[in-house]
Order: sequence, then structure tokens, then C-alpha cells
Amino acid sequence: MNKGNRSWVEAVGRMRRVFFSQKFFSPFLYAALTGIAVWAALYFVRPVPSESFGEPTGMLGPYIQDISSTKASICWWTIDGTEGENDRVTGGAPSDWIRHHLDLSDLKPGKTYNYSVEGVEGSFHTFPEAGSPFKFVVFGDTRSRHEVHQRICDRASTENPLFVVNTGDLVHDGNRMDEWVKFFQISQKLMGKAPYFPVLGNHEHGSPIYLNLFDLPDAERYYSFQSGSAAFIILDSAADEVDGWKSTFFAEEKAWLKEKLDEYEEMDYLFVFMHEPLFTAMESRVDGTIERREYWSDVLEDPRISAIFCGHDHQYHHAFSNGIHHFITGGGGAPLHPAKKLMDETVKTAEIEHYLRVEVGESQTDITAIDINGNIIEKTSIKPRSNREPT
Repeated sequence: MNKGNRSWVEAVGRMRRVFFSQKFFSPFLYAALTGIAVWAALYFVRPVPSESFGEPTGMLGPYIQDISSTKASICWWTIDGTEGENDRVTGGAPSDWIRHHLDLSDLKPGKTYNYSVEGVEGSFHTFPEAGSPFKFVVFGDTRSRHEVHQRICDRASTENPLFVVNTGDLVHDGNRMDEWVKFFQISQKLMGKAPYFPVLGNHEHGSPIYLNLFDLPDAERYYSFQSGSAAFIILDSAADEVDGWKSTFFAEEKAWLKEKLDEYEEMDYLFVFMHEPLFTAMESRVDGTIERREYWSDVLEDPRISAIFCGHDHQYHHAFSNGIHHFITGGGGAPLHPAKKLMDETVKTAEIEHYLRVEVGESQTDITAIDINGNIIEKTSIKPRSNREPT
């Protein structure tokens, strides 16, 4: 019950006590006032709309970060803090939010570990050794229509993924802590058991809050990790503070990407993630994709890449170019975009909220697009690099 409604009902109760104490009481008046109090409670005390998801509880998390086959970090945030290892936030979230983390090491590959933080229980699964199968989910553009975001998280959670990748635009304004609080409220069930790997989108605005909330390796804005026989490269294609493609930032990121492609030379699968896509079904964004392809083509057309996952366009779009699959999965909550401009590279489009289930196996990887109602949009299979036919 909110404060205003509580005060109204308490006032009715005081009226009842006044009538009783001043000897105005009668069975009729007592029944009447009791009826008014009951009516007020039923009329004014209404369920919290799903859009609001309640008030901040004073705690964000716990959630899993910095995970590999042998280590993991359990993170959570409180407003007033608790004893233990913690860091007060600077340059980002309000100073009354305090970060806590529990770093775990010497873990065994492919094992499930249970934990409990401030009465909240969870579990996670360490990354497997090379050659072992695993499953992860991908979705993006969760910045609005929170009831849709909640449904996507709930469905993705039933997949029991090893981890999650969000292709960017996690929130509408990355500089607002209240939006991050709502994001974590919606994502809690999923993030409590599946490590969450974010991609910077244009709506994050390069916010220091984002960098404080997530423990990311390498340069943080772009980074990589590996699981089993697959490598994952996350790029920042939406840096707000840089000046065009000729900036030092993008030059350094591109050089780093070339090094990573060489480092992961022997991996069976190599997946790249970025927010803004190289192909689109939106007429107003064709020019932007052309510019990005011109800049990235010498590295992102590398045949060692298995697939590229993006967001930005609020739809499902699958394109195929130079032997590489390109997936746009921007159906995580933001208002949908119509697919009006099909490109020669387009394989499939769908204007519906969705997520991707990616099952990495020894002989092939299956990528299944699943809509918000549980229906399969499309299924694509990719062979490991060693078995792929030359293009």
C-alpha cells in the first residue's frame, strides 16, 4: 500500500475510534464504519502495475561476472552496505550504492556451484573444457516496454543457459541509475544463475554506471572470452564520445580485434557481437550499414568468424554474406521496427519480440530464433571452422 492510501485508511480508523470513545457508538454505526474501511481498502489498495516493478529493494543482484572454467565472481549492490569486501561507487552510480563482490578461484570446469547472498540463493555453472557442448542465449534492445523484457527473461531462463549476451541498449538512458535498478529487478532471476555479458549500445551513452555494474575484461568497452571450443569477441560500435570512424578509439579497437582473431585461430567457433549491424532491413539505416561495412570489412569478413550478432534494429534479421551469418536480435522490449528494405544478403526477417538460443556442439552449432510466445522463427546450423567449406 502506498503512503497516501495508507493515510486515508488510517483516517477512517481514527474516525471509528473517535465515535467509540465519545459514546457515539452504536451497532449500526460500527457496522457502517467498518464497511467504509473495508471499501476503502479494496478501492484504494490496488496491485502495482507491471510497468513499475515496485520500488527499489535496497539490493541489486546477486549476479555472476568474470567467469571462466576455473573462476567466477558473485556481485551484488546495497544502498547502505554490509561488512565485507566492497567498493563505493565513484564517477557513476549514486554514492549511496555500494558494490560487493566475492571472488571464487580454483573451481573445476563444467561444474555447478550453489551460493547464498543476503538470503538470496543462486547457482552457476563454470565454463566447460574444450570439446564439451554448451548453450547460451542472445537478445538485445531491452530498454523499454518492461513487461516484454520480463517475458523474454522468463522464457530465456527456462533454457537454463550457460550465459547470456545482450546485444546493447540494455536501458533507455545509461546515465540514470533508476533505469539500471529496474533493469536488474527484471533480470534478477536470469542473472542469478547465468553470467551476463553486455554489449555497449548507443543508449548506454558510454556511461560509467555501465562500467561500474559489469566486471568486464580487456578494455571493458570491448573484450573477449572463451568457453569450450568457442571464442567470443564483444565490440563497441556505438562509442558516443569518438569522432567518426577515423578516431583513435576505433583504430585501437580494430587493431585489438585483429590480434584476437589471430589468438583464437585454432578455436572451432568464433562469434562476434556488436550493437549496430552491418546489414539491415530498415531503409533509413542502409547508409549506416554501408559505412560500417566499409570500415570493418577487412576484419569482419575474415573467414575464421562463424557468426556476427547485433541489435539496434528492433526486429529479427538474418543475413548471409561471404560465408558469415549475420543475426540482428533486437526484439527484447523496445518498440518493434518494420522490415521494409530487404537486402540481397537477407535470409529471414520477423517483426516480433524474440531471443536466440545457441547450442554449441562438437559437430555443429544450432542457432534458433524463438519468439515471445515460444514459437520457432528460424533455425540455422553452422559447422565448426575446421569442417566449413571454403567460400
